[in-house]
Amino acid sequence: MPKIIESQPKIAERTIRSVLLTGFHILVILATFLICFAAYWLGFLFNTLFLLLLILAGAGVASRATGLYRKSLETHFVRRPFDRTFRKYLLQSLNQWLFLSLAVVALRLAIVPVQFSPGEYNIIQAIVLGTAALSAVFALVPHKRVRISVNSFFAAGWLFLGIELLRIFLPAPRHESVVLDAPFRGEWYIFQGGRSALINNHYPIRSQRHALDIIKTKDGRQVQEDKVALES
Repeated sequence: MPKIIESQPKIAERTIRSVLLTGFHILVILATFLICFAAYWLGFLFNTLFLLLLILAGAGVASRATGLYRKSLETHFVRRPFDRTFRKYLLQSLNQWLFLSLAVVALRLAIVPVQFSPGEYNIIQAIVLGTAALSAVFALVPHKRVRISVNSFFAAGWLFLGIELLRIFLPAPRHESVVLDAPFRGEWYIFQGGRSALINNHYPIRSQRHALDIIKTKDGRQVQEDKVALES
């Protein structure tokens, strides 16, 4: 009897901590959804997605370090990923990997190479691939508790990215297609344009959906000239 009475405060403390942690996760997910929604309409979807990969990698490092200290990680999953007892972790990993894969594809399409020097462009690509790969590895060492809120966020993320990528790669309907003749000569690059907010920050606004931002390039790089001069 004394042992049972002694353990009750610990059980209550663990329950309160679990409830608070669950509430915190839900609030973070809701805030992230709102930020992504605002970024979509304000034309910062690419920037937000890039920042999200950085945050996921950093959060993964912190959570795995904390989980290792508290012994809350499922370290046996990586050894037997196809074991029936670990099926929920396998589904969770596939959910996260699908989001990360589509995020990498989306960012590689959205990054405009003419804006950067070859060295800068390679660094950005390395950051995208490195952070995504790090988060993918962390998925193999999950926490013992599977959170529906977190998995719902990743599922909504890859579903959204999948739809946006289909908009990019599938041909536009004929009634939406227009053949344009450029009113200028030389080497130019479409900086913003297309049927997705990933590559066209005008797309969410119906009146600007078919707008094109075109920049002048030379040898594959953006030309920096006087913006006031008519000939620039």
